[in-house]
Amino acid sequence: MRVGLFRRFFATSIDTYLLMLVVWIIYSLVARNIFINQFENYDELTLAQQESLDEYSRKVDALDLQLTTNEISQEKYNEEVDILTNQYSEENNDFAVMQITLLLMTILFFLFSWKLFNFFYNLAMKGQTVGRRIMKIRLEGKITWLSIFVREFLYKGFIFIPIDVGLIAFTKSKKTIRDHVSKTRIVHDGVKYPF
Repeated sequence: MRVGLFRRFFATSIDTYLLMLVVWIIYSLVARNIFINQFENYDELTLAQQESLDEYSRKVDALDLQLTTNEISQEKYNEEVDILTNQYSEENNDFAVMQITLLLMTILFFLFSWKLFNFFYNLAMKGQTVGRRIMKIRLEGKITWLSIFVREFLYKGFIFIPIDVGLIAFTKSKKTIRDHVSKTRIVHDGVKYPF
């Protein structure tokens, strides 16, 4: 029998949660430190940014107090805050560039690691993942390392999600692009129908 959208969704959600847990542990224990070590002055920039933020906060708090006691006008307050904000931004430009670079490295690490671990996870389990077992569905067809690579590494991703949802929800066969390309399909486990 053909498997619908919700069973596939929940099976994928369970597997994604398990894989992301593994990726997060590896990131926390190893990858984060490797990424941070790419910047010679990480600690100095972080400390300088924190000191700069503390000073900025103290000055803005003083301006807030002056505004509430009517020592300065709203226009003067806005002008002073703009000056302080611009100074803070200029002083911490290197820190901001470093943080954006770290964020991009982290995002790429998570995306690539998830795809890679998902491939090896499906390969080791021969397509019968924990999520699929819990949802009582299974991968059927010619299950080889190549079919799993095509199915789970090449064709499983954010680009294909809307297409997959449409194919599962609105076609009789309930087969996604990766099902067709890898010559596999998702079926209910343990249920044999004569049609």
